[in-house]
Amino acid sequence: MITKNKYHKKKRIIFFCDDPAGGVILGIIIKEIAKDHDVFPCFTGPSEKYIDKTNFKNNNLKPNTSVKKLEKLILKIKPNLMITAAGIYNMYEHNARLIAKKNKIISIAIIDYWCEYSSRFQRKMKNTLQYSYPDWVFIMDKKSKKDFLIETKFEDNKTFVSGSINLEAIFKNFVLRKKYKNSKKNNNIIITF
Repeated sequence: MITKNKYHKKKRIIFFCDDPAGGVILGIIIKEIAKDHDVFPCFTGPSEKYIDKTNFKNNNLKPNTSVKKLEKLILKIKPNLMITAAGIYNMYEHNARLIAKKNKIISIAIIDYWCEYSSRFQRKMKNTLQYSYPDWVFIMDKKSKKDFLIETKFEDNKTFVSGSINLEAIFKNFVLRKKYKNSKKNNNIIITF
């Protein structure tokens, strides 16, 4: 009897980020999921310094990359999923989400701040508002989710509380460093945000 090996093809995930805080978060996510997925970081501008260039090739695009060039890159990679930051002012993440929608690529945006929710997914183009809502939104906490839903009228069942990934990573790193330092000292640590 001949049996075929079950081959599980890795999912292809493309990341778009120009926003620095979003760069921190997406950089952490890329490191976490890279062993199980093919990842394609596209960090520009201030977020570029947050991609681990020793382990990941950054598709060095400029923040003002044309929509045509951006779409060509996305279609060449053929991602199963797109994850973007949700910066307020850049067109890069905005255009990436529009291209994802047009080409039926599932998209996720991660909100890393507690205000101006609708501004993250709209841009004024030729005196008209253009919207780039993703398929799903990940947000920090229950209160910000509630505020986001009220402000944007986005669907509740497509909005998920993910926690503050960057703050959790900072805290985890801080705790690990403290754990392995001089264990004879009894330090009381208070962390506030």
